[in-house]
Amino acid sequence: SSDEVTFMPDLHFRLHFRHYSGYLESTNKSQLHYWFFESQGNPSTDPVVLWLTGGPGCSSLLAAMTEQGPIRIEDDETLAPNPSAWNLKTNFLYLESPAGVGFSYNANGQYKTDDKQTAELNFEALKSFFQKFPQYAKNDFYITGESYGGVYVPTLAEKCLDRKFPAPFKGFAVGNGYLDQKLLGNSWLQFVYYHGLVDTPLWEKLVEECCHDGTKLRKCDFVGSEKKSCQKLIEKIHNNFNSAPINVYNIYAVCNQSSIRRDELTPEQVARRFLVTNLLQLDADYVNQLKDSPPCLNYDSLQDYLNRKDVRHALHIRPQSLSWTPCNPNIDYTNQYKSLAKVVRKLVSSGLKGLIYNGDVDTACNYLGDEWFAEELGFKTIREFEPWLVNATGQVGGFVKIFDGFAYTTIRGSGT
Repeated sequence: SSDEVTFMPDLHFRLHFRHYSGYLESTNKSQLHYWFFESQGNPSTDPVVLWLTGGPGCSSLLAAMTEQGPIRIEDDETLAPNPSAWNLKTNFLYLESPAGVGFSYNANGQYKTDDKQTAELNFEALKSFFQKFPQYAKNDFYITGESYGGVYVPTLAEKCLDRKFPAPFKGFAVGNGYLDQKLLGNSWLQFVYYHGLVDTPLWEKLVEECCHDGTKLRKCDFVGSEKKSCQKLIEKIHNNFNSAPINVYNIYAVCNQSSIRRDELTPEQVARRFLVTNLLQLDADYVNQLKDSPPCLNYDSLQDYLNRKDVRHALHIRPQSLSWTPCNPNIDYTNQYKSLAKVVRKLVSSGLKGLIYNGDVDTACNYLGDEWFAEELGFKTIREFEPWLVNATGQVGGFVKIFDGFAYTTIRGSGT
């Protein structure tokens, strides 16, 4: 009860659900901040859903207050309701992970971690959550996330599966996930060409230099090529792309360049640098050029709001927590999983429900690479690729393919 949020500054509408904010104890003296919204439906029976935003190093409060959470931040730092909130029929838990992200901290000031340590960190925090909220221990439980959540979600799900906790663990969902470095790197090049971001002569030269057989582009390993001529062309394409003010999370969205803090890396810059260094493995000099990439995302109002004293007090933020930032590029994080195929196969084969979904105009973790990933898992096709419709309008919302044990779907015209 001490974690219940009873007042939110600049919230001028009535909430029809309870919500809680506080800390979950984890390994190595880590204290992970959470924000839990009870369902607007039937909290006692609706599923509990955990959300993990990626990065690595980006806060889940980005999703809570700008994506699917029930409370949205406006430019003037007032709060507005979200009619499409995911807690309409679920109890929704946001976790800021690992320590050093958002309001989460480590009592020893240790902010060096990796994929396996983070999975353990998240699992222990999950145990702490159900100790605080034992009334939800029997509800169905799902793990969800986006971007580098493509690593967070399967690795945590595997621990829940192996340790049989929580008992009613039912499934997982990954949105625009970082699921396979090689597939995402190769598909990124095809994505930008077929979306009009690379001209045909440059593309044809790339295929000529990088592919043994240009008629089999699906099998062309652009990023694995050791030819200097191929690597230089890839660098040229990235230089052209990054020199333009394009929102990597949604290439058709507005690139917001107003009032961005120039002394900090924006989430977009973090994603671009991570994409290039880990997916395309280009040289360090080229990566350093990306520090001055044109920023397109503006979280100033959210950052200012969450760092207000009255807001920190309302959310029970401890003095040990640092100032909230959308992403923390100073975390010493080591990527260990180059592909999550083995882990996801294990999860699906165990009988868990699975969903891989992608907004089809995101380039950071594009739909094509994740579609290839889904296909290469090797599960039997139950229903072929087909459109799904938005009930209210009858318009095509995207496309879906059903495999034995999981589904892959796109969301048409959407970014991350």
